[in-house]
Amino acid sequence: MLIFESAAVAADQRWTVSGTGHKAPGFETYARQAAIARGLLRAGGSPALVEADDVELLAVLSRAHTLEYLTFLSETNARLPAGALHLPHRWSAPGVRPDTPVHKDTWPEAFEGARVALAAARAVADGEKAAYGLCRPPGHHAGPAWAGGYCYLNNAAIAALTLSSGQHIPGVLDLDFHVGNGTAAILSRARNVPYFSVHASTLLHYPWQNELEGIGAYNCVEFSEPPSADGYLAAVSSMVSKLVDHGVDTLVLSMGFDTVEGDPHGSWCLEPAIYAAIAAVAARPGWPVCVLQEGGYRLEVLTECAEHFGRGLIGPLHPEGRSASRWAS
Repeated sequence: MLIFESAAVAADQRWTVSGTGHKAPGFETYARQAAIARGLLRAGGSPALVEADDVELLAVLSRAHTLEYLTFLSETNARLPAGALHLPHRWSAPGVRPDTPVHKDTWPEAFEGARVALAAARAVADGEKAAYGLCRPPGHHAGPAWAGGYCYLNNAAIAALTLSSGQHIPGVLDLDFHVGNGTAAILSRARNVPYFSVHASTLLHYPWQNELEGIGAYNCVEFSEPPSADGYLAAVSSMVSKLVDHGVDTLVLSMGFDTVEGDPHGSWCLEPAIYAAIAAVAARPGWPVCVLQEGGYRLEVLTECAEHFGRGLIGPLHPEGRSASRWAS
């Protein structure tokens, strides 16, 4: 498993806006990225050099997002005073209160996060069985022309659209606590990459809406109450089976660790050890897997969650290496 991580460190998100419209502390920080990286390395992952061409990245971004939105991120924000945070009221998902501020360096930080996603997708396209894009900021709430939920550019869509341009038939599985409303909207318009998700109630949690573009009873399992471990794994398995039925041969996995008990943005009771089983189920068909980091904000357990996930992913994809020293703790 190759681990792609940007050398540029995005600023910590100081605040966000809650579902009630009040300013709340932000939990999207570099500390979470570092904690996840430690777990992936302990699982046997190998750091990889992020190499992705600006021209190629801009081309795939233009397929995921509107030109007007990209211009807003890249040019308008650059004129903000240093240190200033601004809520982009025009650039929020339809019917969703703006919650994610932008700042002077939002574009270069999000652009480098997107470069990580492109590099991970390229590694899988070139034959790697598993690549982990440790993206910051995350991406699955960023839609064709909107930001939200800590997200500005959609990393999963970037990876999926990149893979669909080659010899692969990708599909996206989103296993964050929250639905990837941005990814679903982008891919429903692209129409050549299926999106599937297991998530908490979209009415009770972000984005606090019942009906979302690209989301329906067929392509998601939604839990209105915290699921048991067995119930959650069964839901993941059902989504994997549907992706296989679609003819998918490469998985883009939007991975959130905010389904763990005690996450400040979640409300479920899953234990860190479940992530090994989640990874094994997701990798069960034997397809290459491109993982993109989404949520996960309970800092004290993130290393453990990531290590379990990494070991669960490496096992099915490299069964001959389970007892080899490379995978030993």
